[in-house]
Amino acid sequence: MAHENSVIGVIMLESDRLNGFDPEALNLSSAWPTTRRVIANAQLYEQVKRANQAKSEFVSIVAHELKRAMTSSRVTVTCWRWRGSQVSEGQLQFLNTIRSNVNG
Repeated sequence: MAHENSVIGVIMLESDRLNGFDPEALNLSSAWPTTRRVIANAQLYEQVKRANQAKSEFVSIVAHELKRAMTSSRVTVTCWRWRGSQVSEGQLQFLNTIRSNVNG
């Protein structure tokens, strides 16, 4: 059985009797297009599931890396704000802006 120039399955019929199959029953040609479509769709569904899993893993990694960067920024801003008197008013406003963006 082929679909889009790829072999996607094999159908094999066996009988323990000589001429054990009714010729009308062997006429599977009408069922083949549907069968091929079902198998091809099942294969596409598996590909979509794998792609979705890869996307989820990627998003998880990116979220983790962003959290690390945000935590680092939060600690740095807190340290600079703690030094309060050693930063100018403009720098303090900038640090406050960063802090509000990091904290969400």
